[in-house]
Amino acid sequence: MKEIDVIDQTPSPISKNDLIHDLKALGLSSKDNIIIHVSMSKIGWIIGGEVTLLQALQSFFCEGTIVMVTQTGDLSDPRIWENPPVPSSWTNTIIEEMPAYDKYVTPPNRLGRLPRLFYNANDVYRSDHPMDSFAAWGKHAKEVTCYCDYHCAFGDKSPIQYMIDHDFKMLMIGTSYDTATVLHYAETKVKHPPRMKQLLFIKDEHGQRHVLEVEDIDYDTIYFNEIGQDYEKHHHIQKGFMGQAESKVVDVKSLVHHGITYLRNMERQNA
Repeated sequence: MKEIDVIDQTPSPISKNDLIHDLKALGLSSKDNIIIHVSMSKIGWIIGGEVTLLQALQSFFCEGTIVMVTQTGDLSDPRIWENPPVPSSWTNTIIEEMPAYDKYVTPPNRLGRLPRLFYNANDVYRSDHPMDSFAAWGKHAKEVTCYCDYHCAFGDKSPIQYMIDHDFKMLMIGTSYDTATVLHYAETKVKHPPRMKQLLFIKDEHGQRHVLEVEDIDYDTIYFNEIGQDYEKHHHIQKGFMGQAESKVVDVKSLVHHGITYLRNMERQNA
């Protein structure tokens, strides 16, 4: 959405204090540990944009932890690119020349303005997976981002496991459940998930670049909105607004467990 359209749809400019007020109205606490997904344009026109939003979040969750997804889908195996694909004659050159993931430098891709600001902000830690990283700030930032498994990006050795074990919440600001990255964990718990081989571009402890071939699950968000809608039929969630964006607060552990049950039931029905 163009900025002029956001301005036209915003009754009055949104301040840091307005955003903090909205977080309180959602029933959140300064001690909450939370993973956040946001659509900036849905909130409305914020004075200071994503900088003000980040300052509001850090001021409010000053005793807790903030996590955001900082995935780098463009730092991936060009042989499986689809959006857009590249000519097959290019792939060997891309593989030879693709830079290795650097958690301090490699920017998030296609995730919006806030994660691109957040990953490089002061006191933010970032996990080591070269495609499917998370960044965190606050009380448990170092612990949640020390998890990494090249062979199962969203499984038992991922930051999602830490969030499940430590009662994290998820805040969706103007987004739907198809942004709920934590639900990828549920995909790792079905009996026969689709799998695929892919290349990862990594650095070793000496800074040397390596190309690592791994086999991981072929993750997909296709059922995430269905899972979320079914979850809301059985669980109470807190709803409200951040600016003009419809927002929801969801318990990560219960959502993921619901997702596991939902996908396992689907698998049995399709067997």
